[in-house]
Amino acid sequence: MLRAVALARRNASVFALSARDLFCSTSDAASAECGPTLQPLPVVGYLDGDHLNKAGALFLWPYLCDAFERFGFFGPADEAAPAGERVIVY
Repeated sequence: MLRAVALARRNASVFALSARDLFCSTSDAASAECGPTLQPLPVVGYLDGDHLNKAGALFLWPYLCDAFERFGFFGPADEAAPAGERVIVY
């Protein structure tokens, strides 16, 4: 997680997005209870340990769209982020 943020800070073409608040009971790493359920919903969001199921993907997409807009990915074609941009969701 911290490596993703450090990488994004060093490289203008890398963007990091934390999903911790969406899948953990608190953003405090020391006391966070993270699991397969979507917070605060009692819905399982994972297919397995690393992949979202349909419910997880549908839950996550508006947050991703908001982040992509903040990153400047949705501007006009001539103003959109150049090819080669990388997004790390951690």
